[in-house]
Amino acid sequence: MEHVVPGALRRLRATDIISMAGLAAATRGQEYARLDAVQATRRDEGRLSGIVEIAASSASEPGPEEEDAFSFPEPDAGSHYVTVELQGAMQWQSSCTCEAPSTALCEHAAALLYEWLAHPGLFRPLAAQAAMENRPQKERLQDLVNDAVAAQLPTSKAPREKPSSRTGGAFRPILPPQHTLVQVGGMQNILPQLGISELRSIARAYAITAGNMNKPQLIEVLLEQVARPETVKKVAASLEKTLRQFLAAITLYGSAIPDEELRALYDRFSLGQPAHYQQALVSLQSEGLLFRTSLNSVSLARGAQGSGQLEIGWFVPLEVRAALKVTVPMTPYTLPAGAQEGSERGDQPRVRSMEPLRLLSELLLLARLLDGTSLDEESAWLDFSDTLLAEFTGTTRASDGSFLLQSTSDQPPESLIARLRERLPRSRTFLRFALRLLRGGNMLQRADDDRNRLHIADSLAEKLLGEAQVQEAQELFMLWLKHSSTDELLGLREDGVDLRCRANALRQPVLRMGELEIENSEARQLLVSLLAQVTPGQWMHFGAFARFVYRLNPLFLQRRQRYFASPHWWLEDDNPDKPLKPSQFKDWQRAEYHYLAQLIQGPLYWWGICDIVSAPDGALLAFRLTPLGCWLLQGNGVPGELERGRRRRLTRLLVVVDAQEVLVPAHPAAWNLIKVLERFAQATGIQRSYLRYRFTPQALSKALRAGEDTNALFKILRLLAQRQPELADALAQVTARLERLQKSYGQVRFYTHVPLLEVADQVVMRELEATTSLNEVVARPLSETMALLHEGGAARLSDELKRRGNAPLVHEKDNYEAS
Repeated sequence: MEHVVPGALRRLRATDIISMAGLAAATRGQEYARLDAVQATRRDEGRLSGIVEIAASSASEPGPEEEDAFSFPEPDAGSHYVTVELQGAMQWQSSCTCEAPSTALCEHAAALLYEWLAHPGLFRPLAAQAAMENRPQKERLQDLVNDAVAAQLPTSKAPREKPSSRTGGAFRPILPPQHTLVQVGGMQNILPQLGISELRSIARAYAITAGNMNKPQLIEVLLEQVARPETVKKVAASLEKTLRQFLAAITLYGSAIPDEELRALYDRFSLGQPAHYQQALVSLQSEGLLFRTSLNSVSLARGAQGSGQLEIGWFVPLEVRAALKVTVPMTPYTLPAGAQEGSERGDQPRVRSMEPLRLLSELLLLARLLDGTSLDEESAWLDFSDTLLAEFTGTTRASDGSFLLQSTSDQPPESLIARLRERLPRSRTFLRFALRLLRGGNMLQRADDDRNRLHIADSLAEKLLGEAQVQEAQELFMLWLKHSSTDELLGLREDGVDLRCRANALRQPVLRMGELEIENSEARQLLVSLLAQVTPGQWMHFGAFARFVYRLNPLFLQRRQRYFASPHWWLEDDNPDKPLKPSQFKDWQRAEYHYLAQLIQGPLYWWGICDIVSAPDGALLAFRLTPLGCWLLQGNGVPGELERGRRRRLTRLLVVVDAQEVLVPAHPAAWNLIKVLERFAQATGIQRSYLRYRFTPQALSKALRAGEDTNALFKILRLLAQRQPELADALAQVTARLERLQKSYGQVRFYTHVPLLEVADQVVMRELEATTSLNEVVARPLSETMALLHEGGAARLSDELKRRGNAPLVHEKDNYEAS
């Protein structure tokens, strides 16, 4: 019944769309549909859903800059998740992330309806998938591959997928990592190694008449056909159902797969009788969709040579992977009626979502908190990088001599984490994650005058909150993705799983340099690349997804260890001390399952890639890929939520503590204000989620010496007084003090090369004599407005004036010698 189209959709016409949306919105929606901006289309009876991705190049040009420094034009570019349910003639319900008024269809909903009129066959029905949830769990998991995976590959009756014209992001999408055993190659490198009979078999699959072609001619024709995605899809669609499922599973695996593991993959997915395994391989080979390679020539890990288990490996060529674009099968998750985002009811699941790029604001808060902090012995972890070997700490078990890994020397010390939590209440896991990002991005440095004191660059706020925020987010994400660490592995201890390794006679871990870090990094990249193939915008049942990961690759976390006769390290249950075997699903659920859950609930949630649903006890129930996740993982256009976040009107843009100190929220929407304060005020740490700034004579003097115009500061303070009338009196006091500081600037001048004092007139000189210790530091008066000072007298007088709220002008040696 899910294939039966309701009458409201069958009777829909273009004129109906114009009546529901209006001419302007309908015109823009039709253009979006024409540009293939509508992606991931689905249909659930009469309810249509999809994602409208509008590239930045198609967005309208921004208008002139407005007078209000905090107002920004609303962009058209971005990614919008939209649903439309037609209930009858001129009766509908729609929702869209663009937050358009509900009285009429928005332009994105109009685009979805125009896409339905043009390509109704691309709207996959969801009723059959939703019915899976009512079936027993064992049957649902079995059909997860048998039906859903096969649906990702084309069938002979499926409509031809139209080419997409959307532009990618600033970097390529996340692809399955190429593991160190063998690199997946292209057809141009594979075909010349085949015999003429094998080439003719592949030619028949592509409907090529070989005739009297010689080998070079046949290779040239095959390469021309394989370069056409529609031809590869047609060949894949001609396969039997089990072969399509087998090919989809191999493609999602990620890279070359040994014969033994391929056979296990065939069995775990129950794709056929064991006797049919070799026949399936021959069939895929004859179609040119799967090839084998010798893995003996590859430089394997030390101790794995001669094991005899890696003679043959199999892989899908790059052209086939790119043409098929297999996505991960999913079991939809339906939110309970009482589950809402931000709800704290103890008996209901909790829905959580992270504001896009909120992580960068958190990094700025943490960096400002650390700025100027003296760490003493806690600063050793700053010196580690990916090129250094971290030392392990732990204990040795007397029974078998194995070593329990408890921590590494490149981890932030717990004493530092405890101190940070007093000022910035965040979880320990998040603080460790954020500190690694700050260290890896070179945002934390040692001060030049004190090697134990931390220092951050003056431009850090601009990098994390300014106009270059999007580019910085991309770079930081790729840095985290490829960063080598053991954090996630050691984090399993919170779930009762220990990390153990073999030890030598000296009771030291027998681990090669960076072995654990590399395996953890590869596992992280493999899982993220798999999540990049998830359909965005739909809640996915985490238990079913985890079961799919187990069937696809249960050894993703210990991939290299299977090549050793005696593994270097392993995971074990701490009660009792029992090694966990990932090939057994019950053991896999004790370790790898929690690793996957921590990755989604932790870093991917903090990045804003995934929204999550957790049970009252904290267990992960479901997740979905956000538009930000599509941008970071799949290379789609920058989502509109980023630009809307920068143009958001904050309730409290400024908090005035007194005439000298103000607080500003660490948010991109406040960047115009923060940018001005960074130039004229002194950053003095944080208070909760606010950045603290203090107007001091030193900061103002530095700005004026650099040629800054204070009119920008006074203008933005006047705009703030208009926007927040309750702050008018407090801002008036701030403005008056700043005007006094500016007026006093330059009336007193110090020259540092020769300790010399110069004042504007005799009145200022008499005021200095009455209010400072001028008479004690004067070595010789030169005139009524100039005096020679003792050594150190200039610094002493300057400090006294600054404490009294004056802003003296200090001429450094280099400044006035150059002039």
